[in-house]
Amino acid sequence: MTSLSCHGIDKKNSEDYTKKNTTRELDSIVQTHGLLIIASFDDTKVIDLYRGSQENKATVGPYDFAGSGNQIWYIEKTDQGYIIRSNFSKKVLAINLENSILVQQDFKEQDNQLWFISGKTDSVRLLNKGLNKYLTLGSNNIICEESSNKGTQSWKFKLYQKIVGEIVSCNCIENFEFIRNRIETSYSGFQDKVNPSTKAEYDKLCAQSEKIIRGTRNTAFCFKTIHHYLSFFNDKHIHFNMNNNLSYVCDEKDSINVRTFYANSESVHMKENEATLYYKSNITKLSALEGIWESVAGDYRCAIIKDRADNNHFKGIILKANISSWSPGQVKMDFRKTVNNKYTLYYYMGNHSVITNENMEYASGDTLYTSMGKWIKRFPKSPVAARRVVTMSQSKKADWFQLKNIDDSTLLLSLPSFDGNNKTLVDNLLQNNKSKLLNTPYLIIDVCGNGGGTDGTFNSILPFLYTNPFEVVGNDILASKENTAWFEKQLSKPGINNKEWFQSIVKRMKENPGKFVTYAGGGPVRYDTVLTNPRKIAILINGNCASSTEQFLLFARESKKVKLFGQPTSGTLDYSNVIEVDCPSLAFKFGYATTKTRRLPNFSVDKEKIKPDVYFTNDINWIDQAAKQLKSGNPITLK
Repeated sequence: MTSLSCHGIDKKNSEDYTKKNTTRELDSIVQTHGLLIIASFDDTKVIDLYRGSQENKATVGPYDFAGSGNQIWYIEKTDQGYIIRSNFSKKVLAINLENSILVQQDFKEQDNQLWFISGKTDSVRLLNKGLNKYLTLGSNNIICEESSNKGTQSWKFKLYQKIVGEIVSCNCIENFEFIRNRIETSYSGFQDKVNPSTKAEYDKLCAQSEKIIRGTRNTAFCFKTIHHYLSFFNDKHIHFNMNNNLSYVCDEKDSINVRTFYANSESVHMKENEATLYYKSNITKLSALEGIWESVAGDYRCAIIKDRADNNHFKGIILKANISSWSPGQVKMDFRKTVNNKYTLYYYMGNHSVITNENMEYASGDTLYTSMGKWIKRFPKSPVAARRVVTMSQSKKADWFQLKNIDDSTLLLSLPSFDGNNKTLVDNLLQNNKSKLLNTPYLIIDVCGNGGGTDGTFNSILPFLYTNPFEVVGNDILASKENTAWFEKQLSKPGINNKEWFQSIVKRMKENPGKFVTYAGGGPVRYDTVLTNPRKIAILINGNCASSTEQFLLFARESKKVKLFGQPTSGTLDYSNVIEVDCPSLAFKFGYATTKTRRLPNFSVDKEKIKPDVYFTNDINWIDQAAKQLKSGNPITLK
């Protein structure tokens, strides 16, 4: 890479520098108005216009890649240097001269808005003309600094259209082999779940999946096959998603090009008159799910048809769509019946990426509720009315992170998430209401729908629950080559917290390759005082309580003050501490658990789940019922 002095760049020198150091590749991007994602040297972050702001001097900083509009840029060439413009706000990247932080501004031909670019597109340095300093990735911002050999001053220009192309075409076998290898070598639950009694089933699944994947280059089909493979492990701490923010960017009126771009998506030849004839001819044999359905917004009209080879497989085929990226015959929905009236639904978004709706329930009726919206059955009409499946969060409409009185003697504490970003919010909520908590005898804690986060987020709650020591069970990390490399990589990141802890983990992993080593130790947690109030505590739980929330419940149920009410939890705790890794295709996001609890094999939360002391059905008001139980003079009846 050609270096550039940071001193005395005048107009003539800048013209010479631009001419000598701009590659043909970059010139091509400029001339064709190519849209870019600007990624960090290690591909961990991209340049992102925070919250899609339209304001001058709005912060532009590092963020995870999502492919959304506020992460798309294009370059314009001037006599004075390059302009980097947001495709979202149309403002340009500039350096705030007061603090050297990257922002956006209206273009006014100012030097702090101009850039000199050196290197190739996979290793670019950006020199700001106004400061004569290089764009540098900070720990939580992007700034300009003097020239150095740090990788944080190297960036990558990635063509957005090339990335988007991976939504509809990818090297599927490469992605499958990558994910399978990572699962088999580095997933902390693999050795437990692929054992002598399950190995034949697992090997058969792998062979079937590989055969299917070798026959396709369709990314959505690849996603569904890999997702099915991963479902073997029945672990919600294995994350596999498709990037649904990417979309084909062109003139909105250019519907022909849009349809051509998505022409190779999964399709089934089916016209509406053919579907209607099929339904009429098989009226006594139809599944309740089969029929002609319309989205409630009227954007899509689909025929849901049973797969001839599999009675538990149904496809929703486009008959009509009011969006240019969809054509008749393309598969919009893919239903896989799992148990009773529950389905896994693979739903294709407007850009043909896929999201999953696990445990979607449908028994009968003319209304289909999915996590992506409501559908109405147009033909044939069902004789049985639809039953809306009411989740706990819908039925009680809990407030978001609030503590309030439901009567003079009872408080309701709503905690919908233990995400680490919410720790300060939870701490402040409890501290600001400490006096109220200490003077109120009954407390209901609602964690329904709380999918977890980090254990530290709930630490400030524990003193109010405490009657006797909470027992912490330690866990161990699998020291695979890949896991060790991931943790070691964290040490190279700017502004890393707990650096000494990371170093100790890496040291143990390197000394014990392929083995489980201590990640976090165990032992009792003690507090000096057992508080008089709250005197009795009810915790509301349901099937969406997972991960750190289940750890909180393990602690809570050791307290003599606490009883659990509601329904069994998710069962997502035995294997934890998920790391996210890049797949060969940017269309996919993949994460897996690296640690295993020492509760195993004696007690498995994933298998047993955490059960309530008192079971509640969905047709009652849980908060009212819990309050009555708390205030009754009789002991709480355990079930």
